[in-house]
Amino acid sequence: RRDAVFLKESVCGKATLFVLRIFFILVTAILSFPPHFAFAQPSIIRYPYVQNTTTTSTTIAWKTNISIDSVVEYGLSSDYGFSVTNATLVTNHALILTSLSPNTTYHYRIKGGGIVLTSDEVFKTAPGQVNPIFSFVAFGDSGSGGPHMFGVANLVKSLNPDLLIHTGDLIYPSGEAANFD
Repeated sequence: RRDAVFLKESVCGKATLFVLRIFFILVTAILSFPPHFAFAQPSIIRYPYVQNTTTTSTTIAWKTNISIDSVVEYGLSSDYGFSVTNATLVTNHALILTSLSPNTTYHYRIKGGGIVLTSDEVFKTAPGQVNPIFSFVAFGDSGSGGPHMFGVANLVKSLNPDLLIHTGDLIYPSGEAANFD
């Protein structure tokens, strides 16, 4: 009987030790993740930009810190009324808005992960056949924020062009990919 009791305690002790080891391995693994891993809130790390705009469509692209769904709400006012969604979880987002009207200003905002990520923004579709005339500004080497660069930015803003063309050299100090975002 003594041998049976000792064997039972020994097996029970090994099982308890095994469970404790697994518990401590799991706790150590969980604590080794960065604090933001489990509790990260989605945020924009590359602000939305509008591209490939035509008379009836445009693409809005942006980048987030974590993989989430993509949602653009849009409309003729900040009440929106329309939305485009992609449920695929990604960090690089791009959605195409279609069935738009020519020469029209639209409001939009970005959502993802169940929250609103941007304030109200606007874009304007290209003019149609009725009024094919548009204004544009082409510039480059936009600098690192000195007084001359702010002067150029203020001039561009005062001109209120329909289209901006940036010819390049906008990543400072030396064009490294790490500075793109």
